Amino acid sequence: SRLTCQPYNVLRRGPGQKVIGISLYGKGQMFYKNLKGTQRIVKEKFPDWIMRIYHDDTIDFDAKCDLECSKDDRTGAYLNNLDFCFVNKLPTMHSSEPAWKGSATWSAKYLHGMKWRWLPIGESFVDLFMSRDSDAIFTEREHRAVQQWLNASTILHAMRDHPYHNVPMLGGLWGLAVKLNRAHAQIIYQKIVSSNDQTASVNANKKGEDQTFLHFEVFPPFLDRQKNYTIHTSFFCNAFGETTQPFPEPREGSCYVGTNVRECASTSRDDLLKCPDSCKPNLTEQWLYC
Repeated sequence: SRLTCQPYNVLRRGPGQKVIGISLYGKGQMFYKNLKGTQRIVKEKFPDWIMRIYHDDTIDFDAKCDLECSKDDRTGAYLNNLDFCFVNKLPTMHSSEPAWKGSATWSAKYLHGMKWRWLPIGESFVDLFMSRDSDAIFTEREHRAVQQWLNASTILHAMRDHPYHNVPMLGGLWGLAVKLNRAHAQIIYQKIVSSNDQTASVNANKKGEDQTFLHFEVFPPFLDRQKNYTIHTSFFCNAFGETTQPFPEPREGSCYVGTNVRECASTSRDDLLKCPDSCKPNLTEQWLYC
């Protein structure tokens, strides 16, 4: 069995895990404050899911301890739905993984930082996986879209909910039902671990490289052969050769799926976020923010 987090964290949760993968580096307090709120929302909306925070040694370890000990405000019980995974010392760094560029030792720390969060798809203890950004907030609109995906029993899930979401898959807005096709999940995992670069560092990561990887390495097989996907869109409907569907409920103003607290509170983008007529669901022309 392959483990993609520290053994204690994986084994105490057991098999059949549902994991939300998040990458974290640096000491920006905004991210830690947001993660604390996200942890509570996940406990409420996704009570049987675990958040895995993949991080290096640049994070604020005091904030880490605070998150690990978070309690329910009403009951006082520990939330116990968050695990930290130190990428410098993952089980995947051992020689059982493919050597890269002549090195006998593979290490996740040489992956693009935004790809750390995807490692759970290669783990035998994980059944369901979602990738999310550390500063994103979970909305009811997103929760209902995820439920539609799970009820549809398709392998891939992707969401696009903003005029700037003009790529097939967003790095922090996709999911994989690993249990439905573990062989294909392993193919994706091997592509991820083979993309590490020992000359790179987190600070050298190029913005958007994670989405480029998804565009060319993950999306095409589902489009060309499997067609086993659920894609929710309010912009760029059917724009990449796929068949999309609307979100299950209208957006509330600026709070698009994948947004952060700052943008969700803004009203300056409301006009920008009115969806095109071509993306509106049938009989719901009144949805300005579909």
